[in-house]
Amino acid sequence: MITKVLDAEEFNTLLRCLLNLRECNDVEIKDGIVRQRSNDRTSIFEMDMTSILDDMSFSISNLKKKIELFKMFSGNSVTISVVLAESESESYYTISDDDSSVKFNFPSSRFIDNKFMNQEEIDAIFNMTEDDIFLNTDIKKKVTDRIKIVTDIFNTPAIQIRFDNDQAALASITQSKDQFAELQSNIISAINFEGKYYTNLPPIPFCIDYDTNLMFKMYKKDEESILYNTLEAELNSVKIKIYTRTALIEDTEEE
Repeated sequence: MITKVLDAEEFNTLLRCLLNLRECNDVEIKDGIVRQRSNDRTSIFEMDMTSILDDMSFSISNLKKKIELFKMFSGNSVTISVVLAESESESYYTISDDDSSVKFNFPSSRFIDNKFMNQEEIDAIFNMTEDDIFLNTDIKKKVTDRIKIVTDIFNTPAIQIRFDNDQAALASITQSKDQFAELQSNIISAINFEGKYYTNLPPIPFCIDYDTNLMFKMYKKDEESILYNTLEAELNSVKIKIYTRTALIEDTEEE
């Protein structure tokens, strides 16, 4: 049996991390790390929770329902105990405090939708170096809070990065194009696109819970029209990184 005691603050951090993964059916934690795709496969979440879980490993299926069981222990010191048996079907973990305990059987790995990705898989998809960065900016927390409101009200499936020569802006537009919001402007691009272009990023990375500003980087190989993007922040002691890939599109619409 592997046991870890979390104080109330540490358990609250774990809850916040799990709530950030609500766009996933399942969560696989391996050696204290989460690294998996969102349900729509537009984003890859990476969370280093070793500061609160050490190298503990367990999986949560049907996260949206199971998270309610985790919430029962909010505000309390909690013990997580993992029992790894020879048979996967006999492995389980428990969450308990001084009064109550809930047992979770390990879900079969065959039925996990959001499988853990190893570092080699990430490197194969995101084969970029620091030399490929052309945009590097901080997005203030108050701006990400505004993004959450705008994307909800606009009911938009994307956040746009709009390029005008060597300037970029973070924007949102309704699908009917009758409402437009510029959320952060005057972002410097190391590439002069010599015209107007845009790319559509999934809103998920901008709309989850953080405690810090969001460090946003965009990468591009010389001749490719694909942009590789990372967004990094911290939630208490947990480091979060989200990867996305998007297409660069020429803006041919007349103003």
